[in-house]
Amino acid sequence: MEGLRRSAVLAVVFVFLLAGVGSQGVSALPTVTIMEVQGDGLYSPYAGQTVSTMGVVTAVSDNGRDMWIQDVAGDGDPATSDGIFVDDRDRLPDPKPVVGDLVSVTADVQDQQFGTQLPRTILNNPDDNPFSIISSGNSLPAPVSLGTLPDFSITEGIDFWASLEGMLVDVDNAPVVGATSRFGEFVMLTKDNAVPSSGFFPQTQQILVTDYGSEVVDYNPERVMVDDQTLADAIVVRPGDRVRSLVGVLDYTFGNYKIQPTDYDVKSHKLPSIPASTRSGGFGNTVITTYNVENLFDLILNTPETVDAFGEVGYDPGSSWGPPSTRDNTLRRKPDVCTGRTAQFDPFDPSVEWDGFGNNNFDDLGQHTSNCNPASSIFISEYGEGSFFNKVVEIYNGTGDTVNLSADGYAIDIYFNGNTSVGRTIQLAGTLADGDVFVVSHPDADGAILAVADQTSSGVLFNGDDAVVLRKGGKDDGGSTPEPEELEIQLTKLAMAIELELDLPEIIVVQEIENQEIAQVLADIVNSMTGTAYVATSFETSDGRGIEPGFLWDEDRVDLLEAFQLTDEIVDGVSEAFGADSASPGREPIVGLFDINGNVVTIVGNHFKSKGGDDPIFGVNQPFTRITEVQRKLQAQVVRDFVNLIFDEDEDAMVMVTGDFNDFAFSEPGEGPDNPIAIMEGSGDEVPLYNLVAEEKEAERFTFVFDGNSQVLDHMLISPALLETFVAADMLHFDAGFPSDLGSDPTTPLRASDHDPLEGRFKIQLNN
Repeated sequence: MEGLRRSAVLAVVFVFLLAGVGSQGVSALPTVTIMEVQGDGLYSPYAGQTVSTMGVVTAVSDNGRDMWIQDVAGDGDPATSDGIFVDDRDRLPDPKPVVGDLVSVTADVQDQQFGTQLPRTILNNPDDNPFSIISSGNSLPAPVSLGTLPDFSITEGIDFWASLEGMLVDVDNAPVVGATSRFGEFVMLTKDNAVPSSGFFPQTQQILVTDYGSEVVDYNPERVMVDDQTLADAIVVRPGDRVRSLVGVLDYTFGNYKIQPTDYDVKSHKLPSIPASTRSGGFGNTVITTYNVENLFDLILNTPETVDAFGEVGYDPGSSWGPPSTRDNTLRRKPDVCTGRTAQFDPFDPSVEWDGFGNNNFDDLGQHTSNCNPASSIFISEYGEGSFFNKVVEIYNGTGDTVNLSADGYAIDIYFNGNTSVGRTIQLAGTLADGDVFVVSHPDADGAILAVADQTSSGVLFNGDDAVVLRKGGKDDGGSTPEPEELEIQLTKLAMAIELELDLPEIIVVQEIENQEIAQVLADIVNSMTGTAYVATSFETSDGRGIEPGFLWDEDRVDLLEAFQLTDEIVDGVSEAFGADSASPGREPIVGLFDINGNVVTIVGNHFKSKGGDDPIFGVNQPFTRITEVQRKLQAQVVRDFVNLIFDEDEDAMVMVTGDFNDFAFSEPGEGPDNPIAIMEGSGDEVPLYNLVAEEKEAERFTFVFDGNSQVLDHMLISPALLETFVAADMLHFDAGFPSDLGSDPTTPLRASDHDPLEGRFKIQLNN
């Protein structure tokens, strides 16, 4: 009977549309259900077509732009979703639909997809097509209750979540496992999944990425993310809080399935007393702590000059710009182009300045013909997006003078998939004579490319939808430079954290400081508050934003005998792993030789390449590809080679390798046994390093939380001689598990950073 009623309504709507509602005739358009649009897979069988469908409005975004609709009855098939996202509600004629309205929509079906994310089936451009409100005040479909969810297999998780995309769901009595982020998102578990297995720990109310050996890792697909697109204000919670009830529509954006709430009830707890962090075990006489202080930048804006831009930064065209297409094509600058395109955020039309020559065409690479006399700047003269590693960028100098690429700080920045943050940077080295070209390619490119290449870098990897920018000088710190009030709050919170949570350790190995000067400002604030004598030490790195690792050390308690940065002159491979020849230059390690009670302790401070740029967990590639781990392995090997040089001189040397390694202490699928931490721990005849992470209780073994997954990215590895002095280690939890909005509260050290520090305590005896 229900099916007969639905058919009758659809028939009425279809006749209504034929009568002339809207601006287009619809006799040729298919009239289908939402379930038929969604299909039983990830991609819609109607993608690229214009269809007519109907459903009741279940949710509207807070800004009024978009809405979700759902079939009233559904088809009873668990493989097909009954709901769908409708773009551009705000462009519909008044009265605009509201929740409870039964609507008829004629729109374009799109499988919206960015990079390696999963597709999101949507109805787009309804304003250009017939639309009508059939009735108002309708009851909404009953939400699907989330109970026991797939808790290990990502592919099973994708199948489960995809079948509910766009539909109303509800959750009851759900513990929060990930605090509200700066994006307004938090993460919870259903009560059925919140059991002491599959990575959930009731003691801390966290869910950890769990290693089961042999590269078997649980990434917790049962995590339920909650967003704020339908809310005026985000729901601010943290682990220990509980969601009594929540109803919303299931969405997919930025590589994650998430609920956009329409109704909720949350029980929150008071913040803990300070200090929030706890310790177990003995205390010794020397404390060394590693701490990523999260973007401690000064007030000086070091803006680089955009010299030329191929593509539009911040916009993802799908697969390519064009014509001529930027995908699988070689493009050459027209001879009458005499200057670069400096407006990197403006729409990009390659037909204005570029000619296409087909895939893997390298005939004229290494030379450029120009009508300029002279050119006003160097610029990109050829772009090759060939198959496999045949990626190449050619730069032409027609200015009349030789250009020193190294001294003037020229670099190529690559922006992936519409991102506004640089994904990879290639610092250019050498000089470029007038009338000559400079060819930069991937080291595994075709021999015809390598024959004319002036510089190779594994960072030269891009697709037709990625923007390639040639820049000069400066640092890309525009998104990191704070306002004066923001910096004051940040310094206040970090100083409180060092005093009250870190308890004034002898040595702090810091990451993400912009320079030694701003680190010393922090040290001076702590010194004025506590009477300590902290001194900051760091060196400028190749990082595009300018961040550095460094030391804060109390000169009243320890002495710094020597400090230096790792370079190729000290150990081979630094440039390929960290510097100009790396996929993502930056953050060369800092080495400090400290005198502690007459003993020399060598500390290597690190900040390895981040995981940014890897595939999302819920993505099209399964297992998901982690391209960044290649560089971290190179970085780990450089550090291990340097440590081996120390042990070649003295096997009993006291050595510590610590910092933010942006990787786990175990191998992930497809990685093999040589994960970065294992490389640094050593193998064969190498003197081993011991990771103090193993000394922390399993439930508290996390220093960072990403999309609700608690994980260890910060490590502290020590030599056998230093291990003999070891007393205890703790991860100090006052940052990662707390909502990001606490970062603007100057009255508490909570959320002074996004990383929790790792502390090692030692009893280093006086050595006369």
